[in-house]
Amino acid sequence: MWRSRNVLLIAIVIAAFSWPAVYAQTPSKEAAAAQVRRDELARVLELVADPDPLQRVANMEAIIATHDAMKIQIAIKSAFASDDAQMRQMAMRAYMASISKLIFDIKLPDQDQKQWESFENDRSQEDGFIRNHGYINGARKLNFQLILTVKNFSITANRGSYDIVGASGGDFTIAGDRFTTSLSFSYFDTCNLEFRPTRNVTLSGTLTCQSAPRLAIIAQPF
Repeated sequence: MWRSRNVLLIAIVIAAFSWPAVYAQTPSKEAAAAQVRRDELARVLELVADPDPLQRVANMEAIIATHDAMKIQIAIKSAFASDDAQMRQMAMRAYMASISKLIFDIKLPDQDQKQWESFENDRSQEDGFIRNHGYINGARKLNFQLILTVKNFSITANRGSYDIVGASGGDFTIAGDRFTTSLSFSYFDTCNLEFRPTRNVTLSGTLTCQSAPRLAIIAQPF
């Protein structure tokens, strides 16, 4: 009897110490679901890097058709960083269809940028500099940014419309992986705006106006 009680007690003690370990080894539902999701997202990278060019295109179309925002973002980033022109075109169209607003930083030509930055501690020189570089006043009024709102983009027609702060709205096209449009600013005159994705997954382009030197623009797409 005494032995039976001791055996039972030992069994209870062992079970008590073993249960936390067993429980720790059993993944929670949340962890299991996270692992499944992680595998799904990793699979996207495999699909858009398929060695068969036609299969890559078919895979990209299927990913876009899922309407899964994270899968599409991963696919777009991967395509932007690739040298596959068709994938970059598809990614740019999918990207423009997925956004509503883009904010570009306006970069002055190197020499003008250096001079402008040198006035941070002596703003009394700004007025004279602007008189000789009138376009900078327009860029300053825009806060050295282009804020573009995308509207009505058709992923099949590669066309859409936009509004832009400080300028007239209009239509744009996507040719290959390049956005192009013409517009008129209240601070400049008629300008051409174009940009495209870069390998380091930024959007980079130029704003070319009749009364200003060509200005570089850059935006972070995500």
